[in-house]
Amino acid sequence: GKQGIILAEECEDAILRNNIVYANGIHGIVVYQQSNRAIVEGNQSYANAGQGINVNNSEDVIVRNNQVYGNHEDGIGIGQNARDNSITGNKVWNNTRDGITLYSDASHNVVQSNDVHENGRYGIYAKSAGNQVFDNRVLDNSKKDIVKP
Repeated sequence: GKQGIILAEECEDAILRNNIVYANGIHGIVVYQQSNRAIVEGNQSYANAGQGINVNNSEDVIVRNNQVYGNHEDGIGIGQNARDNSITGNKVWNNTRDGITLYSDASHNVVQSNDVHENGRYGIYAKSAGNQVFDNRVLDNSKKDIVKP
C-alpha cells in the first residue's frame, strides 16, 4: 500500500493512538484535506518511504508523544496550509531528511518539547513563516539543528 493510516476529506475529531506503522510505500500516518481536530498520539512510525507523520491542509491537529524514526524522507512534515497545529513531546530521530519540517505555507503551528536528533539534514526546518518553535531538544543533525525563516 501507499499510506499506512490516512485521515482524509473532512475526517474530523479522529483519534489515532498507540499504532505501529512501518514500511509503507509513501507516508506512515497522513492527516489531510480538512481532517481537523485529529489527535495523533503514542504511535510508532518508522521505515516508511516518505514521511513518518504528514499533516497538510488541516487545522487544530495534535501530534504528540509519538516515536518517529528511520523514514526515508522527513520524520514529521507539516505543510500545504496546515495551521494551528501542535507538535509536542515527540521523539524524532534517524530520518533521511529533516526531523520535523514546516513547509508550503504552514502557519501558526507550535513545535514544542520534542526530542529531535541524528537526522540526515536538519533537526527542525521551518521553511514557512509564522510558526512557533521553542523548548525542543535538538542535536547531532547532519546540517544544522534548527532553521527558521
